[in-house]
Amino acid sequence: MTKRQLKTPIVIDTDLGDDIDDMWAIGFAALAGFDIRLITVCFTDIQYKLTCAQVMKDMLGLKRCALAGGVEKRRAHTPHADRVKSVKAHASALPAEDEIARAVRENEYTDILAIGPMTNVGAFVKKYPELSGRCRIVCMGGSLYKGLYGADGPHAEYNLKCDRDASAAVLQSGFTVVYAPLDVNRDFILDGERYAKLRKSRNPVTRGLLSLYDEWQDNYHGYSLKFDNRVSTSILYDVTPFLYVLEPDLFTVERAAYAIGADGKLEKSGAGRTADVLVRIDREHALDRTLEIFL
Repeated sequence: MTKRQLKTPIVIDTDLGDDIDDMWAIGFAALAGFDIRLITVCFTDIQYKLTCAQVMKDMLGLKRCALAGGVEKRRAHTPHADRVKSVKAHASALPAEDEIARAVRENEYTDILAIGPMTNVGAFVKKYPELSGRCRIVCMGGSLYKGLYGADGPHAEYNLKCDRDASAAVLQSGFTVVYAPLDVNRDFILDGERYAKLRKSRNPVTRGLLSLYDEWQDNYHGYSLKFDNRVSTSILYDVTPFLYVLEPDLFTVERAAYAIGADGKLEKSGAGRTADVLVRIDREHALDRTLEIFL
């Protein structure tokens, strides 16, 4: 199934089961050969999200991958509820932050891919500061120069603003943090000939992802922007952190001091903490590479 095995194990912290981009991203990671050791789910509808994670784990054949849930903050959207209603999630009884710590301790170095609100990762960095040299946190989050699809100027992006205190804790923690903001993923979409090729794929994982995408199109009624699933993927926000880990040369990185503002915005600040922010992407080559992985 995989092209090659990447050396650094990863943890994925995700709010999958609401918007579809998390599922695209986890499928991308498996197909690209990432060594996925743990999936933790965050923020809303934890038991539902665990069953969605179990569906992904089974579909991708992730036998070594553990599951764990975090603190549920509120209810949200459950577009895959019918699919997972009879699924039993085999999840850890320990909270997400403890399972993240366990996964990090088991390896020389670990990448934590945070593609949802920062609740679980914030709890981890506060409880286990001694592990700061053993891992890197790569987040889908923030908006530095560009906002949501088609909008000018920065926004208070969803993943950072949902749990602003946790987002600030991650940035201020002393852990290595990389942000993949809206600047590089707000219009990251497979469409045209690329999408036509994706739709014709016989890869069983890609077929499974397309089935989940169609289900999301039929059942999701939240705020996320929908495109016509006959001609385009959704916006692949959460794929970009994985693509950065896989192909960092496709991105331009701006290293500076940043802070999380009161409204959840990622802001340059002389009083902030140093982090790397992906400010530009070689879009055409990045889309071609993404399609190659999915095919």
